Formats: sequence, structure tokens, C-alpha cells
Amino acid sequence: APAEAPPAAPSSSLSDFEKKKADRAARFGIPVVNQPKPQKPKYTKEERLAYKKSQLSKKAAVPTKSKKPQPQKPKAEALLPKDEIERRLKRAEKFGTGGPQNDKLKAMLRQYRFMEGKG
Repeated sequence: APAEAPPAAPSSSLSDFEKKKADRAARFGIPVVNQPKPQKPKYTKEERLAYKKSQLSKKAAVPTKSKKPQPQKPKAEALLPKDEIERRLKRAEKFGTGGPQNDKLKAMLRQYRFMEGKG
């Protein structure tokens, strides 16, 4: 049998809930913890609002970068190996597919051609 703690003596001024809480604590051998009563806020609602407004006005005084969307530069796609580009172009020709994807592949192939000319 577990060691029995002395039963907590609930006072008569406690509410029913507090009495049940004390009985339960005594049954399980744990100390009764009374929660502190909530304290009133340090500042009134008007004082908090005035503080927030002052903080916002400080932020507004600091110049910030414009939040206009910057024009996005088109991201260069990863340059595929030359033999892979040629394979894809041959396959597209064989099956009759084309369109913007083929144009991109041809542009990549052109890049290789210009790199070979410089190097």
C-alpha cells in the first residue's frame, strides 16, 4: 500500500470545487495548490493604446525601402549537356512535337555554339 499522506483539512469557507480539489489531493497524496487570483493589468486600455500608437509613429518615421515589387529578371534555366539537347531535338523531330520547349532547346544549343567560338 502506498504511504498515506495526512488528509488535507478543507476549510468550510471553500467552494464545492475547492473542497473536491482538496479531497482529491489528499487521496493521491499531493499538496493542494491554490492558484493566485488574477492581478489587474498594470496599464489601462487607454495607456496601452497610446503606447502602441507611439511605437507605430516611431516606425513610420524610419525610412524604409519601397515595397514596390521589383521587376523579376527571367531566371536562366540550367544549361543541359550538349548531347542531351541534341537527343531531345532529334526525338521531337521524330515524333513531330515542337513548340516553345524546342525553341528553348535550340537556344541552349546556340549558347554552346557561341561558347565554343570564344573558347
